Amino acid sequence: MILVPWWISRWHIEAPLLGFSLFRVIGVLMMAAGLPVLLDSFARFALQGRGTPAPIAPPSHLVVTGLYRYVRNPMYVAGVLIITGQGLFFGNLRVLEYVLVVWLIFHLFVLF
Repeated sequence: MILVPWWISRWHIEAPLLGFSLFRVIGVLMMAAGLPVLLDSFARFALQGRGTPAPIAPPSHLVVTGLYRYVRNPMYVAGVLIITGQGLFFGNLRVLEYVLVVWLIFHLFVLF
């Protein structure tokens, strides 16, 4: 969520996508919405699930509180929000293409 978008954009702010500067505001709002979801999900995995978000060391207890009551994978939702927000904020189409790949990988990982 940080390293690859940085490799792609180098945090260089391009012209707003489609010349629509409101996309920058939407991008900031998406990143601001995704970060607390991500941090809360990490904390719930560690404290309640007694594990990590990594598939190689999953939690030993099922986490069903917080956003996990409503969404099966809030970390994935947060990741897609944050990366999409970066693409919109920086005006970088390649970051937006990357988020589509990330979403597809998350989707296929959940399915299989």
